[in-house]
Amino acid sequence: MPENRTRRLTHGAMMVAIFTVLLAVSTYIPLTSILITWALPLPIAWYSAKYNMSSSVAVTIAGIMLSFIVGGGFLALPVAFMYAVIGLVLGTMLRLKKNKATIFLATSGAILATFAIVYFAFVKILNINIIQQTLDLSMQSFDTSRKMMEASNVPADQLASFEKQLELMEKTATYLVPSLLVFAVLGIAFIILAVNLPLLKRLKLEVPKFKPFRYMQLPRSILWYYFIVLIISLFVRPEEGTYLYVAILNLSSILTMLLALQGLSLIHFFILEKGMPKGVVVIATIIALPFLQFVSLIGLVDLGFNVRGFITGETKK
Repeated sequence: MPENRTRRLTHGAMMVAIFTVLLAVSTYIPLTSILITWALPLPIAWYSAKYNMSSSVAVTIAGIMLSFIVGGGFLALPVAFMYAVIGLVLGTMLRLKKNKATIFLATSGAILATFAIVYFAFVKILNINIIQQTLDLSMQSFDTSRKMMEASNVPADQLASFEKQLELMEKTATYLVPSLLVFAVLGIAFIILAVNLPLLKRLKLEVPKFKPFRYMQLPRSILWYYFIVLIISLFVRPEEGTYLYVAILNLSSILTMLLALQGLSLIHFFILEKGMPKGVVVIATIIALPFLQFVSLIGLVDLGFNVRGFITGETKK
């Protein structure tokens, strides 16, 4: 028992030290932050995967407090808080031997929850609205584009058309903040797992295997959600600016992006099932990116009619 406790304390002190050093390096050496930031959850995740919840929470709190002292004060505190909690959640999911979908959702939830806490802390304590400042920067770029068009002496009708497009883009950017936040959270969760899970596996931890992207399959209930949103947008037509309008716009964007991923995975599946070179997959993905609306229709058809089964049957013949 004393030996186990000593090992637990020693490992905890080592992981707190590594977490603090990684955070300090990413804070004081900006060029390294792009790479090191994604590995910040690793020490806490490793410890949380090996030891019980109470010990893991204690190490997480110690990592945050020491990072505040050593890693740059209030500047490092939000980053330390977010990544330490993400590491705690990721490691706990591995210790409980949860499947890959649960790990992904739990990591995404941790990112969203910690971001919300940091966001409200910035607003209430420092009077800094991160989201509003990001929108303001976008609006400034729109204003710059508008001034450049005005200075280029374009015809009045073209300028009026451009003004309408910019106004529509400004409104859409404001309305789509929730869905953009969802996409950002899911993207960050994917990158964190893609970086940390292979490293944790090298550290002798058991991690679940994620199937290749070409086997991605959304639940068929997505079809019903898509059709409900489509019916509301076509027949109810909520007034612009209302809560229903914003909700439908964001749901439509999220569902379209999910179906686009489904369609893109089908393209990957078809190319690799036919034995084409992997380079074709890269080229097809690059070509598909500007046509995500069309790719989402491919995903819709695949989800509704199991196109993969047809491709597999045809290949076997």
